Amino acid sequence: MLTTTDPPTAPPGSRPVLAHPHVARLLLGTLIGRLPNGMAPVAILLQVTDQGGAL
Repeated sequence: MLTTTDPPTAPPGSRPVLAHPHVARLLLGTLIGRLPNGMAPVAILLQVTDQGGAL
């Protein structure tokens, strides 16, 4: 059982993941690519309410 209140720390000598050369670009591309999947339910709700439907 872990009883300390200190946050976990990275091992000495390790670098943050985003410091690698292409990780930030790949992450941004993935987020932009998945954006339409998250927007579809919002678009459906807006279309239904615009047509007079109730939530």
